[in-house]
Amino acid sequence: MTGRALPRHDPRALLEAILNSFATSTGTVAPALAVWSVASPRFAARLGDPGHLAHLFGNAAWQPLIGHREATIASLEQLGTAARATVRITARDGSSVSYLATLKLMEAKVAEAPGGGESKPAWLLTGLVRSELVDA
Repeated sequence: MTGRALPRHDPRALLEAILNSFATSTGTVAPALAVWSVASPRFAARLGDPGHLAHLFGNAAWQPLIGHREATIASLEQLGTAARATVRITARDGSSVSYLATLKLMEAKVAEAPGGGESKPAWLLTGLVRSELVDA
């Protein structure tokens, strides 16, 4: 990650930025920091900390995201202040997997706001799970 804040004004823009952080990375630290920076408080509490999240991204369920060839937001449904999307990934090895991402518009500290650190509505990630694990 370059240190720039990810876009939080639109759920699609946020997802695209998160996916780009995975695509441009060969390791797990940068994507973990990107996800952590836009995780809702509840999701962040379940994730532990960025170091733990980077470790999780090394497991088989998450590995296809790291340095993936292609990502497509196959569907994005927005219902008021909630959104969910199906993301299709073509991994480096050519395999295809899908993930379900959930987002919510909520009050969040936004450092890039004028005056810095102000609280304003922002889209935050509330979940990201491999699709076949959703029904498990």
